[in-house]
This record gives sequence, structure tokens and C-alpha cells, in this order.
Amino acid sequence: MQLLSNEQRIAQLIARFNEQSGRAVVQLPSWHFCDNEQDANDCALLVLKGVKQATTPSLYWFKANNEALPEVGDLAIFTNWQGQPLGIIET
Repeated sequence: MQLLSNEQRIAQLIARFNEQSGRAVVQLPSWHFCDNEQDANDCALLVLKGVKQATTPSLYWFKANNEALPEVGDLAIFTNWQGQPLGIIET
């Protein structure tokens, strides 16, 4: 039995999302919570359980990384520390 790569898992997650939502998403950014394995995995588990329903990095992070601020309706894949996709979240 061949294990799927994280990229293959992401493709499957997006395909399921499209099927269930009727959307035609092709690619989404993916990231993990926090800056360490324990907290990243704990936060991801809280999201899956429905306990954690909001998050944000600091404004400094966006500026320091030259990233656009999130907008309402943005979609992203959250992963565990190892990069395995766990779900899709919407801003």
C-alpha cells in the first residue's frame, strides 16, 4: 500500500470540498497554526472539534512577510505540524 503525499491529500481535500460546496477551487494556500509542533497540533485538533473558531497572526507578521491581509471569504487549508491537511477554513 502506497502512502499519499501531503500534496495528494491536499488535492483530495479540495476535490471533496468542491463536490460538497459546488465550488470550483483549484488551489488553496495551506499552513499550520503556531510556531511549534505541540501548539500547532493542539490548535488544529481544537478546530476539528469546533472549539477553536477564530485565529489571526499579528499585523506585523503580514507586513514582515509581505503578505496581503486576509479578506472575508478567503479560503485556506490548515494542516498539522507535519503538513498533513486537516480541513478548509474560511475567513
